[in-house]
Amino acid sequence: MRSIKSAAEVACIQRAANITALGFAAARNAAKPGQTEFDVQEAAEHAYKSAGARSTAYNTISGTGFNATVLHYHANSKPIGDGELLVLDSGASFGGYAADVTRTFAVSGRFTSRQKLVYDTVLKAQLAAIRVCTAGAKMSQVDAAARKVITAAGFADNFIHGIGHHLGLEVHDADPATALEPGMVITIEPGIYIPEESLGVRIEDDILITRGAPKNLTAAIPK
Repeated sequence: MRSIKSAAEVACIQRAANITALGFAAARNAAKPGQTEFDVQEAAEHAYKSAGARSTAYNTISGTGFNATVLHYHANSKPIGDGELLVLDSGASFGGYAADVTRTFAVSGRFTSRQKLVYDTVLKAQLAAIRVCTAGAKMSQVDAAARKVITAAGFADNFIHGIGHHLGLEVHDADPATALEPGMVITIEPGIYIPEESLGVRIEDDILITRGAPKNLTAAIPK
């Protein structure tokens, strides 16, 4: 029952997503060499509160360099180095409902060729997975669509978690382990993590399953 959201519940998640978009815009401006990971976290969370959210949906992950390869990194204390990538995984809570978003920024404003290759691979994998997010599909099929892209690019061993999870009252919401149905909201979050290169990329959006094409509730956040 809880996995299928009413229109009112979807509206709360969408509001949380819209607030999160404001936080990510503020975070992007703060993600500069010489600042710290915490400065980025603080910018995002201050924007959430200013826009009407009274809490985050979970503890913000703000990791640069090697820390971007740690899945649940929470220290958020390292100074940001020039040329690094920053993985920001954060979401506002509104009306008791969670948003859950990840973006990866090049803090110097430009990707190196290696960073671009990894980023583009993750983005293509995410878009491929989102296309499979239709009623009747299984999460294993969604995962396989992303994994196929990442494997073909030679990064199979660097995608070390599942494709996503249900989203709602909790950031990892009740999961009936059945095929997707209209009204379900799930995250799609492929990633590639290469610790030996201090290089991590993850991109995550919140997807509403409909009777037709999937709807990206966090599409307003650039990626």
